[in-house]
Amino acid sequence: MLLISSYAKAADILPNILDVLGDCELCSISTLLPAGEVHINTAFFAFDDRANLFFLSDPDSTHSNNIKNNPKVAVTVFNSHQKWTSSLKKGIQLFGNCKTSNDCVKYKKRFPEYEPSEDYQMYKIYTQRIKLLDEEAFGEESYKIWKS
Repeated sequence: MLLISSYAKAADILPNILDVLGDCELCSISTLLPAGEVHINTAFFAFDDRANLFFLSDPDSTHSNNIKNNPKVAVTVFNSHQKWTSSLKKGIQLFGNCKTSNDCVKYKKRFPEYEPSEDYQMYKIYTQRIKLLDEEAFGEESYKIWKS
């Protein structure tokens, strides 16, 4: 298998990125502990038209404390029901900086049952780079990379 990667303009692949984000509600977020060890958590997310992500978390959780110390995060978004034998795989690897946010509009729109609570903090991931796999659009084992 040959993996093919190429850089793309946001306008060329943003619709594909938003399609993958719209098809999934869960993401995995990787952060760094102060000693450099990796930590990962799963969160429900919403997104805006620039592929920035919004998620809720307990402000005292390990990943929230990691974000306070180092805002860099890596995120994966994919449909976990895809089959290895499928010829139409899709997924995103997203890299960016994460900060607390008071913007709940996108999250409330995606999850109408959501009610703000003092127990949880909204976070926003400011996307800097995305690696997109969309075999239906770009061909088998072909990735497109976008940098903001």
